Amino acid sequence: MILTGNSGTGKTKIAQLFSEYLALKNRIQCHKIVPVGANWTENRHIVGFYNVITKEYMVSDTLEILLEARKPENKDKPFFLILDEMNLSHVERYFSDFLSSMESNAEISLHKSEIMENKNEGKYVPKNLKIPENLFVIGTVNVDETTYMFSPKVLDRANVIEFSTIPVNSYMLNGIIQNELKGDIEYIENPLSNNKLEGKKSFKYSRIEDLKEYFEAVETVNGTILWNVLSEEMNRFQKELKIAGFDFGFRVIDEILRFMYVSWVYEGKPKVWEDWMHFFDAQIKQKMLPKIHGSQRVIEPLLEKLFNCCYNGELSKPLRQLEIDFDPNIKYKKSAIKIQEMDKVLYDQRYVSFIN
Repeated sequence: MILTGNSGTGKTKIAQLFSEYLALKNRIQCHKIVPVGANWTENRHIVGFYNVITKEYMVSDTLEILLEARKPENKDKPFFLILDEMNLSHVERYFSDFLSSMESNAEISLHKSEIMENKNEGKYVPKNLKIPENLFVIGTVNVDETTYMFSPKVLDRANVIEFSTIPVNSYMLNGIIQNELKGDIEYIENPLSNNKLEGKKSFKYSRIEDLKEYFEAVETVNGTILWNVLSEEMNRFQKELKIAGFDFGFRVIDEILRFMYVSWVYEGKPKVWEDWMHFFDAQIKQKMLPKIHGSQRVIEPLLEKLFNCCYNGELSKPLRQLEIDFDPNIKYKKSAIKIQEMDKVLYDQRYVSFIN
């Protein structure tokens, strides 16, 4: 999960509070906040390194929580690695082993020495380490001249949640509207709810056949099979993104479908799912739009086409001039608003990215 937004909007704090809340429920310290440095150019900052002089393995903060999460007594408890200001350095340089392991489920090589123990800390360090399935990585991102953009390799493996600033009056006068959650809150409070699903392998590695089976009887309010609707909608977005060079593949499709399944369970597994567009809207914004960046010549026609994918009807004026809030033709409102914001920035600055 990547949390992006202006400094001071609560990205690190919400990750910390959620982790601390689950720590109280599970009665175990289950998170570690690791500030990323601008000098992080290799994986030793994440997985530590073997010191050939002292013959000790230097354990990093990240490796500490990895070793804690992999203990047999903790396998059913969620652990959180919070990488603060994750893009102060190129993520691909210090996090490449993690990214590869997330995809292949292969082990990360730590060292080749027969000396297995850190004498200072007294911790056993294996030669190879697989990322535990109960470990979740949350990265916070500030965007300014000191930070780096994310590559598709990173964005394809993450959901990007944008934190907006709150008007001063709303903050000072306690005028913030809080939406009441109406679904199965206990289900979404447990990130390991679907770790094993109906006797199958980890939900994280569910195949497309498994995902289709979960949705085979779910319908929309129009009586159409939801699986077919999702297929058609994703195909429309993929087609437009591919023309501009921002295509997405199997991994993104699978992760969107997993998100939709979890959302469906959260809403009580309705046979006729009325609110599916709300959750698919979130995935357009979190999984498809973050990769978009470029000049006006390339991006302007793309944004208009993507907006049309979120809209029923014909545009009567330029995208940046539309009144979206009360337009009944908007299917995916949050994504449409974000696309319009990007179009306005593009018009003013001739260049735009999702997080600027």
